[in-house]
Amino acid sequence: MLEQSTNTLPEFRGDIAIDRQEAIRSFSELVTKRSPFSQSIGSELVFTEVEVFRRTKDGRVHAQTTYEIVMREDMLNIGGMLHGSCAVYLIDLCSSLLIATLGLATGQPWDFVSQTITTTYHAPISPGMKLEIINKTLSFGSRTATTVTEIWDATSHRLCVTGMHNLMKPTVPSVVRPKM
Repeated sequence: MLEQSTNTLPEFRGDIAIDRQEAIRSFSELVTKRSPFSQSIGSELVFTEVEVFRRTKDGRVHAQTTYEIVMREDMLNIGGMLHGSCAVYLIDLCSSLLIATLGLATGQPWDFVSQTITTTYHAPISPGMKLEIINKTLSFGSRTATTVTEIWDATSHRLCVTGMHNLMKPTVPSVVRPKM
């Protein structure tokens, strides 16, 4: 099992100011350790790496984050493998934190909500497997963002699940006033 420590700090790479690093680490801890939804799973995630970089092809700023977790009994389906909804939860949580990381690192707005999550299962994940969850931004604009997440069996170096997450800026519905 992974060592769980409140002092575990991710490795930061790229040009990320110290105060931004602390904001990223604190926000990730808040969401994973204190969120009431699926806290038993989120609280076991270990934030291991953050990288903010300029993509060479277009010069845009992007990010990559990595989390780790050991597959547990409360993550299983009836067949004894990773439950599909748990895989989607991990993709949603970790890729949303990726978008927050990039926004916090660059000072850009990052208050997006999920639009779609497309998931592909490549190999089964059984209890006790150490998982590495790698998240990468594909696009990050003022209205939409797209990420890709890969869930790997860290022991056998096998890709198990991939997810594409599209996020959008939420809109506030206009108030419809009744005619008098």
